[in-house]
Amino acid sequence: MTEATNAPVIPSQDIRNFAVDIEHNGIRAAGCGTLVAGTVLGFLFFNTFVFPGGFLLNALIGMGIGGLTTFFIDRYLTGRWLSGRELHINDERIALTRDEKIERVVDPEQYVNVLLWRFAVKKSQRVKRGWYVIACALEQEDNILPVYSFISPDDFDNLPLNNHFKMLEAKKSSDSGASVRDMRQAGAQRRLHEAERDRSMNGAELQIDQFMDYINTLQTNFPRWMPQQ
Repeated sequence: MTEATNAPVIPSQDIRNFAVDIEHNGIRAAGCGTLVAGTVLGFLFFNTFVFPGGFLLNALIGMGIGGLTTFFIDRYLTGRWLSGRELHINDERIALTRDEKIERVVDPEQYVNVLLWRFAVKKSQRVKRGWYVIACALEQEDNILPVYSFISPDDFDNLPLNNHFKMLEAKKSSDSGASVRDMRQAGAQRRLHEAERDRSMNGAELQIDQFMDYINTLQTNFPRWMPQQ
């Protein structure tokens, strides 16, 4: 289910409720705009009133002002300007909503297939190279609800269920001579790649402490299908 609906979001009291995508695209766009505006205005001010004719020096000062302004704007907006997306968990629904309309939903009273995977970040402006993206997708019939976070390798070692998060492997060409075990592993990886593609487009990001709380909430309340330690 990818389209938002007008169905009632939560029919009973939430067990947990998470605001997701705290660093959403709106904040990133505001940061880019602030960086450009701060740099230009800083350069114009210093080039006009402080160091006339000092183009290189004023350009460096302008970039410093732009970067500093962006840092404070980002800190101020994060947590105040919400994305409008929320993750609701109760006994009847696990639902991802946007502006109180359901985007994705699974029924926890029915069987849910849980996919857990990770991969190392190669290039990102938000986290260091080598950090992991860790993801948990709840799969039910044609619906999939992917949630993810970023974590350092050291913190990952202390994460509950860390041995269940399968490393996402590079796609391989099919081998007609592969063993049954290899074919099963390839099939499992294919499912993870499909879930990862959905996560990259529609996934809900949680901060790592929220992600751990989310995993613990699923373990505590839905032990029938959520992997335990």
